[in-house]
Amino acid sequence: MSQLHSAEQFRITAWPDAPLPPPLVQRARKVSVDPKGWLRPYGDPSTWAPLPEELVLRQLLSVRCDNADDVVAFTTEHGIITQPPEDLGLPCGLDIKRPREGILHVNEVALYLRHAQAMTLHWIAALDREPVMSAWEAAGVADPAVRMRDEVEDDTAWVWFTGVLNAGLGGLQPYVRSWTTLPLSGERLEYGAPRVGLFTGLAAQVFNLIVEGLPVRVCANETCQSRFVRQSGRSRKNQQRTTGVMFCSAACAKAQAQREYRRRQRRERR
Repeated sequence: MSQLHSAEQFRITAWPDAPLPPPLVQRARKVSVDPKGWLRPYGDPSTWAPLPEELVLRQLLSVRCDNADDVVAFTTEHGIITQPPEDLGLPCGLDIKRPREGILHVNEVALYLRHAQAMTLHWIAALDREPVMSAWEAAGVADPAVRMRDEVEDDTAWVWFTGVLNAGLGGLQPYVRSWTTLPLSGERLEYGAPRVGLFTGLAAQVFNLIVEGLPVRVCANETCQSRFVRQSGRSRKNQQRTTGVMFCSAACAKAQAQREYRRRQRRERR
């Protein structure tokens, strides 16, 4: 990395230097793709829910953006995108003749997911002190055959990172929230959570990774190797461990323990 940029030198401006409450992301009951590649969401368009925790580190990075089935499956499960890429300032480069307003091509949605993957991988590379341009190449945004001087590539990648992240956060304006407590159950209901599209929800998760400043670990399960911050599957919500953990989930810890136990058994039988 050049001396101009590092994870420690990256600063949040405008927003408070604190994690954002997860916004509600628009979902459709089903998303299908027609023979020409146009995505058509079905179901109640007013269905909204927060994204799963660490989605950008886990499921997002495993999406094959050149596979239409992967793109459709991820969109169906986690949220829909309604704006063309150029509306958020993302490079499009696609010759799209839209049949009607409010419908996107699968290649456009894949472009969004590629950029979300790239900015996630960029931040991981910065924390790992690896060349950040490699993140954009891995996501299929930059061409690895076109190389520049290391310091130029580093600066260019940071320009892309800030531009893409700001484009995503542009859908999340300052807001206020209120709440009430139900008299019988004592349950607390909150109002005013922002409602956003999928790309903004992913950008908010990347933003929170930056603000929290926690290490992004590699799961020690040999068959997983996923990146993660908090171990899932063992603690109550919002109480996951962030220190002294080697596995992304309790299931991975159990799987690796069983694998090592079987190895010891085989060695002892020799």
